[in-house]
Amino acid sequence: MQIISRVLGVIISLFCFQLSGCSVDKSMNANGRLIFTNGGKSIKEVNFSKGWPEENLLYDGNKVGTSITGLTLAGETKLIFSECDGELGCFIKAYGFESRELVNVRSGDLPTYVGKHKKILFYDVLSDGSSWLFVSPIESVYSSHKIAMAPAPLKLSNGIDRSIKTQPVQISDDEVVFVVGEGDVAKYNLETSELESAILTGYIPLAWLGDRNELICTDLEKEELVTFNIVTGDMNKLDGLGRAYGVSVIPGGESIIYGRTESKFIFFEKYNAYLYDLLSGAEVRILENEHVAESLFMRNE
Repeated sequence: MQIISRVLGVIISLFCFQLSGCSVDKSMNANGRLIFTNGGKSIKEVNFSKGWPEENLLYDGNKVGTSITGLTLAGETKLIFSECDGELGCFIKAYGFESRELVNVRSGDLPTYVGKHKKILFYDVLSDGSSWLFVSPIESVYSSHKIAMAPAPLKLSNGIDRSIKTQPVQISDDEVVFVVGEGDVAKYNLETSELESAILTGYIPLAWLGDRNELICTDLEKEELVTFNIVTGDMNKLDGLGRAYGVSVIPGGESIIYGRTESKFIFFEKYNAYLYDLLSGAEVRILENEHVAESLFMRNE
């Protein structure tokens, strides 16, 4: 009965999004703010707390051609991300939601902040040109040590090279997972400094469902989304979510948000964002003509 009510709620929500004045269905738990980047030089915020999505520009980089990646929260007041420039390289920055101030943190890419340890994980390039995953205290960011070498691009069966260096995903107060080698998922414990390799092979971790002990991953070849239970080893395909990207989990709920590229006429594409209920399998379009390349969701208190 609960699943039926959630499905009905999603259908009502889908209808409401076609009409002005309707609100986001509460059963989907979308009461909060979506922070996202389109892969370019800007970061946007969409607030769903009033029902109809309200969009604001949080940050707009000064230089055309830069790309923003690795969105991560440091508490409720600060957003950390990396901004990459083809000439200058990648730099980690911190943005205050209340102060609106931007602070340069250090060189690096794809950061993940781990609150319990007050540490940040990130990739950076050494003088010999090799790229490594590092960890350092947020208050002393240049006191860092290496965890693992970043994986090189992987040549797929169709001959295309695919980057598999992705942002580490936090799965507990002490642990993160990330890709190493030729597509192995490794686990690192910040409490013990232990590195456990190959807990999963052939997938890229995207997000963590804490209440379920499940990773949301995409496979390397087909780019289909699956859930992987790190306790039982069970894996389930999320039907209909092929080639979804920018995945974020709504905290405390059973829903995820993601972007997807879709055909528009014959030679054109459009970008939309969707809300997906993991219990019912129902999907609602929440943003139209927005490229949600990377995202995170902040619950309103």
